[in-house]
Amino acid sequence: MKNILLVTEIFPPFPGIGGRRWAKFVKHFSKLNLNVDVVSAIYNEHSAKKSIWTSDVRGLKNFSHHQIPLHYPAVLNDVPVTIFHKIKYRVALQFVKLFSKGNYYDRTMFWQTNYQNLVEKIIIEKSIDTIIATVAPLNLAFQLIPLKAKYPQIKFIVDFRDPWALGNLFGFPFKKKRQFHEIEKEKAVCNSFDLVTFPNYEMKEKCKLSYGLPNNKLYILEHAFDEDDFPNFEIANRNENNEIVFLGTIYDGLQEHFQQILNVLQSFPAIKLKLYASNKNANKFHFSLPPNASFQNELPPRVLFATISQSKFILIAYTPKQKDLIATKFYEIIALRIPILYIGFDGIVADFIIQNKLGIYIHSNDISSALPNVLSGKVKCDYNFNFDVSKFSFQFISKKFIEKVESITENVN
Repeated sequence: MKNILLVTEIFPPFPGIGGRRWAKFVKHFSKLNLNVDVVSAIYNEHSAKKSIWTSDVRGLKNFSHHQIPLHYPAVLNDVPVTIFHKIKYRVALQFVKLFSKGNYYDRTMFWQTNYQNLVEKIIIEKSIDTIIATVAPLNLAFQLIPLKAKYPQIKFIVDFRDPWALGNLFGFPFKKKRQFHEIEKEKAVCNSFDLVTFPNYEMKEKCKLSYGLPNNKLYILEHAFDEDDFPNFEIANRNENNEIVFLGTIYDGLQEHFQQILNVLQSFPAIKLKLYASNKNANKFHFSLPPNASFQNELPPRVLFATISQSKFILIAYTPKQKDLIATKFYEIIALRIPILYIGFDGIVADFIIQNKLGIYIHSNDISSALPNVLSGKVKCDYNFNFDVSKFSFQFISKKFIEKVESITENVN
């Protein structure tokens, strides 16, 4: 594994959480003296806004970034608001449905020829030995299957960042015929590629059972935290700190639970709640914030972590859909050694926090009765400062992944 080609729809400088995982891996691959080329999409309509992870890939050695246009209707990239926008949206949606048997929101459906030609050009010019396709969208990997047959000496890897065909297609209301088409494409990718990676055990096992894949073809490539993002700081007496920080997404279905949290917060005016969530998510929910709660602007990771490093708790709120999702932010919070205040449902997340003594778990049905005891200090967190977080760093996980890829060389050759 020396010359790597990564294909991804989103990559810095284009903004979006989808570009974070592999921007970090690319940086650490570069540090390990691997050569990395990246193919991603061009989004001119977002050119004014840059990814907060752009600095991770700026000026890297042994790195080249290639961008190609999607030719997908730009009007479908945003939620329509005005009547005129809604009309344009519906017309464009009917148009793309004519060209897709499955997911008509897959923005890579029109770039196949340019995409395959560019990938093949890079394969030849850069002597590529490993190709990694990170999905969704699924077409990023599916459109590479013909090249897999043409270049059998190359190791082809597909990375499922999130559940797709086996995970309700992110909730998109596709008809069964379209869902079946996506499942068949995912199955074809998993059977054709040399290695299939997932961020957690549950996704791995579901794919293994659904598609009958052998264990040695599956690999858990965990989410991770980047040590470069964490400034040196001293842990203050957080029990005396009255600041709680919310990080991440306010998911659909959290409106009632969030309102309960805010209602309780009103009785504790000394407690300050700072919400680092996008305004788009904030506007989605029609709740009014009490004086001691406020939305904050997005910050680059290093600045954000320095800003929140002395917080008393990091608040995470999940619906039943996310109860088994240990996302990237968990490892970042653990690296900060800040207790997690988790409000959600019984599942892997709750078990992980309780068993490792990394915070406090409140069931969503108990917010009104249990949260006041936490905010008042009656219930305290016996935090496990000895928890080994190093195994969740990009540095550690990158090296482990490289070892895995190199171990499949004999199978490919």
